[in-house]
Amino acid sequence: MTRAIVLASGKGGTGKTSVTAGVGCALAKLGYRCLMIDADTGMQSLDMALGVCADAAFNFADVVRGDIPLTDAAVPVETCPAAFVLAAPMDMACVQEHTLRILVHNVREMDLYDYILIDAPAGIGKGFQMATYAADSALIVATADPICLRSAEKCGQELASLGIKQMRLIVNRVRMDLIRRGFPNLDDAIDSVGITLIGYVPEDKAVMYCGASGTSVLTRPRRRASRAFLNIAKRITGQNVPLMKHGRS
Repeated sequence: MTRAIVLASGKGGTGKTSVTAGVGCALAKLGYRCLMIDADTGMQSLDMALGVCADAAFNFADVVRGDIPLTDAAVPVETCPAAFVLAAPMDMACVQEHTLRILVHNVREMDLYDYILIDAPAGIGKGFQMATYAADSALIVATADPICLRSAEKCGQELASLGIKQMRLIVNRVRMDLIRRGFPNLDDAIDSVGITLIGYVPEDKAVMYCGASGTSVLTRPRRRASRAFLNIAKRITGQNVPLMKHGRS
């Protein structure tokens, strides 16, 4: 059965979209069919991050209205053929509270994908709620600073209030030089948020370079971030992959 996972963050600037792109392409590299839905109508950057902006002529609202089939609207990622991107509409005016829930239900009926990743807007507003209603579980993306971790905790509380029972934490942009000196303490970060860690992603310039050029960081398999995304994807699929230290996650 298709699993729908919302990627959320309590505040902006956590790199949630790059994590969505990384995990989605990692799932595809592992042989799973993955649909990534951009639910952030304000930023609309997932298609740009994966280099499919020129081909993303339609969005998820067009599909729900029946203007175009999903198979035509979802654009394949060139470097990860099993990964697809469905763009966000220009604004929320054409989107109802349960638009994405309807879409995910229809996608499951078609049995085209193994995983659906929903890139929610930052914060806990209307767009976040719409994305959450469509999901079975959640990945909360945070950085290790105290303000972001507090926002992640509030995000988890809001997810729980909307019916999400299974959620995991991804700590993004972790500087390994600071980790080696004992800061930040990831165990303390997990305790402060109160959510089980599924993985952390080291700070890696390759993520920025690949995003700017519209290519997946998974095309650079030796990079720390690429290995981290693959291991997170393996844990999502149920593989018993231990958390490693010093950038080997």
